[in-house]
Amino acid sequence: MRKAYVPDLPKLAFIQEANYNRLQRLLALADCHQVGQSAHFALSSNETETMDVMSVHCIETFPYTSTFQLSLSVSGITHLPLTVRCYHDANMAEVVQVEGACLQQYLGRYDYPNPRMFQPDEKHQLNALLSEWLMRYQVPCELENVQFFSAQVSN
Repeated sequence: MRKAYVPDLPKLAFIQEANYNRLQRLLALADCHQVGQSAHFALSSNETETMDVMSVHCIETFPYTSTFQLSLSVSGITHLPLTVRCYHDANMAEVVQVEGACLQQYLGRYDYPNPRMFQPDEKHQLNALLSEWLMRYQVPCELENVQFFSAQVSN
């Protein structure tokens, strides 16, 4: 009999803290902290001569939380946007929704199989994906290859 998945909470907390710090450093470049503001970041790749673009849109902001929608376009292919909630008091950021999913927040563990066919560690995988997206814009250190190229405020 297969053993049930047990979430590794310290590892998940580490990923969420790292995501918060990376996202805050990226947002500091564009000062994108008000509702309706959007920012776009480009990373050029010397190997493929393409421009990858990450877009960040501020959805809501409260004293202790902010919610952003992030989308990534790599080689002209846009990935599904991730909705990320930042908890400023805990210095953590977590993926709370992927476009098309009708959830408030992901559970820490899912039984498998389940009606939505989520993996048992779906929450961990989504936060790891966000980490990969954000690390793409942090290498090499201190954002030297990342260029902030536009911001817009919609009212």
